[in-house]
Amino acid sequence: MLLSVMWARVPAISFRRWGREAISMIMLCLLVSEESPIKSFSSAFKRAIYIYLPFSILLIKYFSAYGRLYNRWTGEVQWVGLASQKNGLCIFCAFSCLFLIWLIWQKLLNWEKGESTWSILIDIFMLILSIYIMMGPKKALNYSATSLISLLVGLTIMIIIRLSVIKGIKLEQRMTVLLLIIIFISVLMPFSGEIPIKNLPQLLGRTENLTGRTDIWNSLLPYAKSRFLLGYGYGGFWTTSLREQIASHAHNGSLNTVLDLGIIGLILFIVFLAATTWKCCKLIKHESSIFILFLSVIFLYSTRNIAEIAFGEFISITGALIAFISFLVNEEISKVDKIENSEEHIFDKLEE
Repeated sequence: MLLSVMWARVPAISFRRWGREAISMIMLCLLVSEESPIKSFSSAFKRAIYIYLPFSILLIKYFSAYGRLYNRWTGEVQWVGLASQKNGLCIFCAFSCLFLIWLIWQKLLNWEKGESTWSILIDIFMLILSIYIMMGPKKALNYSATSLISLLVGLTIMIIIRLSVIKGIKLEQRMTVLLLIIIFISVLMPFSGEIPIKNLPQLLGRTENLTGRTDIWNSLLPYAKSRFLLGYGYGGFWTTSLREQIASHAHNGSLNTVLDLGIIGLILFIVFLAATTWKCCKLIKHESSIFILFLSVIFLYSTRNIAEIAFGEFISITGALIAFISFLVNEEISKVDKIENSEEHIFDKLEE
């Protein structure tokens, strides 16, 4: 991302945009430097949920000038809360649902260890609140189809992994291949203009062109092909005129990454995600492991990438979570390697 500033149209702007990403990395390093980074993750995200969701509903219900937006063409009301747009609020709710379900599950497993009933009830209330906000003003689960599908994929992966761990099935290869299939779909759709499941948009109450997304992809493809290898530099593609002419963003993370960083940047990012997934699978030792949650988040994130921007940035909530997960996974892998090396050293000494 930093190297791509050299061939950006306006290097100064690209460098400033890269600087915003660097700030998120500094904050992640602070969390990882805690004595127990995994507990810090759980605590930080729980506090974010406890503040974000109630404050969002407060803005939506009583301060509509801040908590709501209206469609520029139809006038349809949209809930945004503390986010900048509807899908941003809904994807946070999807992450919250996934996290709270895992958290409630952990507390129920530890019920005999004196887990507080009130804390479980509060988490259940927050889960209901996140679902309520995610349904939007229409009170419909398909209010944000992208967030709904992403959440369902994340929950499915969580269940599959838990059952696989119970049965003693190795997950590294299976989960990595499954992730690559989802990423392949996200790459194929904008470049081919085809939807793998033809009737899926109708089932979710959307048009065949995915609410205009296919038209946006077709408009952006000539730009992507003209600088296919290295792209336009990080943050160097989207200008004010292009946003007014086409859209605010590409509505597909893979295509947006190709525009910014080229196919080389996209391949590097896919390798990064695949490596993180492999390491997460390697660290799962029991059915209540937090790495099951991490894997579910990675799959939720990759599914969202099909119709929204997820890849190629770390300043958003989705990108920051993936970066933090990679930090934690690398930290835990290094600890495991040290233990294994020390054990091998002890065995070598005993043999001698």
